[in-house]
Amino acid sequence: ETKYDVYRALKTFFKFMRSRYRLPNPMDVVQSPRRPKTLMPTLEFGELTRLLHSVESPRDRAIITLLIDCGARAGEVCSLLKHNIKQETIIVHGKVGWREVPISEVTRQLLLQIAAFSPDDHVFYGQKGPITRHLIYAVVRRALERAGIKGPKLGPHRIRHAFGKNFLVQGGALRSLQEIRGHADIETTQKYASLSLT
Repeated sequence: ETKYDVYRALKTFFKFMRSRYRLPNPMDVVQSPRRPKTLMPTLEFGELTRLLHSVESPRDRAIITLLIDCGARAGEVCSLLKHNIKQETIIVHGKVGWREVPISEVTRQLLLQIAAFSPDDHVFYGQKGPITRHLIYAVVRRALERAGIKGPKLGPHRIRHAFGKNFLVQGGALRSLQEIRGHADIETTQKYASLSLT
């Protein structure tokens, strides 16, 4: 355990004591120790290739390919509509509103194939209606495990981190990455600069 972990545990404990017994919180005067730096879990190029080859169903292949290709959030994939698949982009609705995200022709063709079988405006459809974030997490986790990829956070956000890192490694600009990722603040995007250094 680090000093930061101990600090957080004590802070939570005394917060509970204050609410339960109306005691003063001694942690109010204790300065927080520096939080240890952690690296975001990501994927290497070879792992992304294995991941693509581990997917069997056309729908799941389209989901994984889309995540790898543009780093979309799980919720943005769920809410993707047919008419928002454009010639070279898709239009998604995320945390900062609507935005246009570039995609490859391979991804576009996969999306159009899946959308052709959807009974309503959503591109991705499950047995009970439009797919949910929970289903996307399950699809990604299953694919990562099948590809033999281990470690923390076996979900779509790990692929999102991989997209950000690979974008910068291949010469993409930080400001462009901010636009594609839908980050409101450039500081969030700058975290990927340290990933790309490795």
